[in-house]
Amino acid sequence: MLCIACCAFGCYAQFVLKFPKDRFLIGVCVAGYFFFTGLVTLIDMLVIKTSVICIKVSGQTVFVDVTMQPFSHEMTIGLRNHIGLKKDTPICHKTSVGEYFDSDGYLGQEEILAAFLKLVKRFEKEHDGKEAERKKDK
Repeated sequence: MLCIACCAFGCYAQFVLKFPKDRFLIGVCVAGYFFFTGLVTLIDMLVIKTSVICIKVSGQTVFVDVTMQPFSHEMTIGLRNHIGLKKDTPICHKTSVGEYFDSDGYLGQEEILAAFLKLVKRFEKEHDGKEAERKKDK
């Protein structure tokens, strides 16, 4: 919705307004465009981060993060259930990218799925343990 607002401001300023006559409205459209673009950027930096997909695990929203440093063969796949406010540590699996490709250079989807499912089981196990602790504390 924010991106649609950005595009609407830009299109309105480009195709509807005329420069000398609508100078003030063009300035408003430019300011609106940068405001909504800034909101999209903040959401990307603070919430989405390195997430490639958002799924439901054990009834809660979980971000699947994939990070890889430049010029490195190591990749980290992680699951996190926070937006940046709660400081739960993400469940991570660090491995070489070469484990997911066969000798011909094709991606092995089964290997990625197996690693992902192990990560989900670890996440569920740790989440269930934390829920039990929270219930005891109450």
